[in-house]
Amino acid sequence: MPHRDPLARRLRAGFASTGAVSDRVGVTPATVTEAFERLAADALVDYEKGAGVVLTDRGTQIARELARRQCVVRAFFATELGVEYGAGDGYRFGYALSEDGVEALRRLVDFPAEQCWQSPGEYADDCPCESTAP
Repeated sequence: MPHRDPLARRLRAGFASTGAVSDRVGVTPATVTEAFERLAADALVDYEKGAGVVLTDRGTQIARELARRQCVVRAFFATELGVEYGAGDGYRFGYALSEDGVEALRRLVDFPAEQCWQSPGEYADDCPCESTAP
């Protein structure tokens, strides 16, 4: 059974509200609205005031790639160096690395990250990143 994040369930159901995202990330609803508007301008989400936001196909593709990168980085640090990092640090490291760098780490730990992250906030049971949603 995959692990799920409550906010991710709302996204899969069709939307996430400004309030739900605001509560989850600990910022004001106005900050979330501004972020939604910027993401919509970049075609990463479809946003409608009052209705909420849903990832576009492009937004989902980018979210999956970022989740894959953070999983690979966290798996490398945990298995090779014995250091545990949270998802936030994993995202920052994974974002900063080139694709070649991420792939080199993946090969070192023999980690099939492309099969780990299934959809927004949903991880395979054996994923080392399962406890923290993207």
